[in-house]
Amino acid sequence: MEKLETNQTETGSLKGIIGHIIALVDVERIYVHKHEKEEICHTVLTILIANTCTKSPAELLPLVNILFTEQQTLHFTLHPAHQIKDAISKGNLYFYNICTEANLLYRKAGSDYELIPTPLNWQELLENVTKQYDSEEEKIKAFVSGADFYLEKENYAQSAFMLHQAIELNYRAIEHFITGKSKITHSIKAHQKYLEPYCLELSSIFLTEQDTQLLKLLDDAYLAVRYENSYQINKLDLSSLRVKASEVKLAAFKTYKQLLTTFQKCTETSSPPQTSTDAATDIAAQNQDVSRFEIPSSLINQITGAASVEGIFCFGKRVFSKTRTSTFSIAEVDQMHDVHYDLLIITSAEPVNNLVDLQSIINADTESGYSVLLLAYSVESAKRALRLNNRFFHKSMHQSTQIYSKQACIQLDAIQDYDLTNTSLHCDLNWKQRYFRAEAFMDAAECIWIDQDELCYFQSIFLIY
Repeated sequence: MEKLETNQTETGSLKGIIGHIIALVDVERIYVHKHEKEEICHTVLTILIANTCTKSPAELLPLVNILFTEQQTLHFTLHPAHQIKDAISKGNLYFYNICTEANLLYRKAGSDYELIPTPLNWQELLENVTKQYDSEEEKIKAFVSGADFYLEKENYAQSAFMLHQAIELNYRAIEHFITGKSKITHSIKAHQKYLEPYCLELSSIFLTEQDTQLLKLLDDAYLAVRYENSYQINKLDLSSLRVKASEVKLAAFKTYKQLLTTFQKCTETSSPPQTSTDAATDIAAQNQDVSRFEIPSSLINQITGAASVEGIFCFGKRVFSKTRTSTFSIAEVDQMHDVHYDLLIITSAEPVNNLVDLQSIINADTESGYSVLLLAYSVESAKRALRLNNRFFHKSMHQSTQIYSKQACIQLDAIQDYDLTNTSLHCDLNWKQRYFRAEAFMDAAECIWIDQDELCYFQSIFLIY
């Protein structure tokens, strides 16, 4: 067997191991991807067993495992090909993100196997994913509520059992999205071990010596509470487990959002077929400037969903590039482009706080790949500003890119062109008015200073500012 050097992932180094795998297993396809754990780059082979194979994954696992016994950073997973195809059609993001042409190392010659069903309704797929995770989340919330109820009743054993169930469901939900299947066990320690090669955050919730004791109390709770009557736990340890349950929930949700972000980036760059019948969406899709500025459709949908939007103008765009290796990256090394958009939003009525809150939400999402500045004005405010020859509105609405519009949006042709002379005169008059007003305040302050009335002086300064 050819040994793979630590952190070495060149295709040539993998050929030896892949050759041995193909000799042992009837393989349909093999995909490769990388992720970082504790600053060490790990390589994972996703092996799809052909539908013509007569052996089960359980029978093949020991044979393949022998090839990886000397490997420190090389791992593998085995999956029947028909199950992977079915999983993707039902919304499994792990296989959708990993099993791409960019990651393909081996394809069975002469096979007519089709991994991703065509045509694939990506919107329906995303809805299935969200529905599935929301369903699991409702179960988790119910167990957490039960744990809090029994804690208040001082039934600590039953509360610990409820916390165990909540934590286990979090692990199972993420295992399904990350590895394609959840591990059949009630041991939280086993779930952590199962996720160790893939998700550092969820596999390192219990690390310290005190955490190890808490983890034992947690795992004992499932069997002892269900089948015994001797389980004991104090309120302090139970409170600590309640905190750990919150940490698990947060790490699981963050991982889920990372998978969603990667999936959405895939669909945006792959030009998915249009399935929406919404008239406003149709107009936005027909706008040629959208493709030129590469405004994500998800961003437009967020804005139009937060307020009654008549038009959106992009008057600024900045791109920041960086390279990173991610557990859930589309390719081995991602060249990430963080984009900032300056957007002028015209609403049918006076803007509401929803758009202010939306800007904070968008900019707080570091995984989305973009940030925004949202300037919102009503149609009437925009028209008034144009009539007053406001330079910003004229430049933004006449010369910038309109990325979204409704049929009833502002009729820009009816607004006269920007008058540079008029604006210069207006600015000059405005400046002189402010200057003379400030000069008057300073003269008044000087007079008061001469009279040595310091109290009035400071009051005067306060009025100035």
